[in-house]
Amino acid sequence: MDLTENITVESWVYVRSTINNVFNVISKGHTSCSNPYSIYRLGKDDSTQKWTWDLGISGSRTRLISGSDIQTNVWTHLIATYDGVNMKIYINGVQDNYKAQTGSIMINNVELNVGDNPSCPQAEEYFNGIIDQVKIYNRSLSAEQVYQNYLNGINNYDLKNLVNKELNGGSTYKATLYATDGEDDSLPRNTSELSILNVYIPNSLPFFYLGYPKINSTDETNLTIKDLRTSFIATDADVNDRTLRFNITWYTNNLTNFSLNNLYYTNGTLKVEKLMCTNLTQGQTWKAQINLFDNVTNVVKNTSELLILNTSANFSQGYNDGNSFANVDIETSPDWINPGNAQASDNVYSTVLLNPTADPPNSDYLQATNFNFSMPGNAVINGILIEIEKNEGEYVQSSIFDKSVKIVKNDVISGEDKAKSAEWPTSDEYSSYGNSTDLWGLSWNSSDINTDNFGVAIATNITGANKDRTASIDNIRITVYYSSQDMCG
Repeated sequence: MDLTENITVESWVYVRSTINNVFNVISKGHTSCSNPYSIYRLGKDDSTQKWTWDLGISGSRTRLISGSDIQTNVWTHLIATYDGVNMKIYINGVQDNYKAQTGSIMINNVELNVGDNPSCPQAEEYFNGIIDQVKIYNRSLSAEQVYQNYLNGINNYDLKNLVNKELNGGSTYKATLYATDGEDDSLPRNTSELSILNVYIPNSLPFFYLGYPKINSTDETNLTIKDLRTSFIATDADVNDRTLRFNITWYTNNLTNFSLNNLYYTNGTLKVEKLMCTNLTQGQTWKAQINLFDNVTNVVKNTSELLILNTSANFSQGYNDGNSFANVDIETSPDWINPGNAQASDNVYSTVLLNPTADPPNSDYLQATNFNFSMPGNAVINGILIEIEKNEGEYVQSSIFDKSVKIVKNDVISGEDKAKSAEWPTSDEYSSYGNSTDLWGLSWNSSDINTDNFGVAIATNITGANKDRTASIDNIRITVYYSSQDMCG
């Protein structure tokens, strides 16, 4: 079945499982299992859980992937169309996705298959479920026809419709029907003839598709940190009246908030109007009213009400490496050599030589600052995690330990001491200090974190060794955790 310029494929499907990487509902294969793989194909995408509508045009596969995921264990109505200008996928009577595309569909002698792709038998692209009422048209169905076919299906009708835009005034129409049992056809029976008159047809109301308009957040969590959206799909069946416009009014706690008027709408498409999350406050209820109108009539419908949930967003920045390093004196303790070598995890170390007989037997502070954070101004700091990659070299029982690990705030070493009691490892390992809820005993705002004078300082000591030992630090990095009640995401 070769259709080069206009095509519609249609089916009801009941998918039991999507375990196969790819499966087919309707497929006219290519001559080999190579690009474009199919001349036309409606089935599962090979890398997602979505439907795909594939066409072979100019020797290559052109693919349109649905916006909606495949639903299992439920009947779904699928239609895919191509009119030489656009490829479209409809799911349950509603346009789900489309793309602009031109060119002629390839032709070949490969047979048409339902539930498999004969071009790639080794791929085992089998459909797991039930496929019913498969239809292929040599024309691209309109949005009205698609929706009518869907309604016919859910109401168990099997009607064949020509919508009014397919009729020409002054023409005569009739239909020829055959009864068949799958093997033999009956004699044809004709309907009577019907003449299409050029007479005035009253204007019909535009109407919304089932379930529309509706309101939710962009990720359907209804959080204060997400944009709010109202969406709808509608159509107007009038022959000469294809200009649809709409007004949208947003209501907060049942009071008018604001309106947008006289917006143009494309018949049969999904329209989404967004309200930025900066307009939202937790605990509010929102709804929207859509007034859809053509040149003569209009229809008004409200969404349901939506409660904005009281929740905050949790974020993190980092880990970030320090960019400024220095030795900070502690009494007469030995200095850190090459402090800047602790900037990156590259096996080039900042070191200090510790003497077990010294008094005191510890090092100066190695201080790392300037971590290049850029916290938002309204961030609430929840915790600070510091990771230090360190080692003490060869194993000697009771040797190098943390002396002190403290935060650096506004260039002052302060806060709770997070020094660990465990001996340093003999090879490079990161030790963690603090966590996503640990503020090190201090209060913080975003400017404290963003300053060049924010960081950490670490000092070591040596215990029980019988000779001098070298403590080595390869890298120091910081992650900051924060949240905000009014931050949009």
